[in-house]
Amino acid sequence: MVARDKSIDFYALNGTQISPKQISYYLGKSVIGMKLADLDNDGVTEYIFTDGQDLYIYHKTISVFKCIWSTHLSIESFEKYIYAADLNNDGVKEIYVFDSTGTTSKYVIGENGMYIKNDNIDYGQRYQIADFNSDGNLDCIVIGDEDSNTQELRIYG
Repeated sequence: MVARDKSIDFYALNGTQISPKQISYYLGKSVIGMKLADLDNDGVTEYIFTDGQDLYIYHKTISVFKCIWSTHLSIESFEKYIYAADLNNDGVKEIYVFDSTGTTSKYVIGENGMYIKNDNIDYGQRYQIADFNSDGNLDCIVIGDEDSNTQELRIYG
């Protein structure tokens, strides 16, 4: 998948070769950050992306690429950092969006749809989410505010 000129192009991998473009969807907005994840563990991939001002979630079928949710980002100077992980262990992945100032916004899927929930994220915290210790589970490194005289580093996993 390649984002370009307000469109997304899909390609297939055949071993180490990339096939010709299979299909292209016009979005009408630039894509500067993207994450693919099955947010609700229903076996369907959600395409999460931003144009720097808004956050979008799309579903893809054979012929349709449809926006199922969007919101205006609550942070300024957004770059391209989006992570999706179930850090609260409720079986549904949260979406974490970061800006260049170190501000983090967390979007949570609830019974009434998706909403922003930042009550446990301090200003200046930046998350890195990956399987750092190769145990098959996602881990989270939280880096404290870089403007202070000391740095705090917390690892969860």
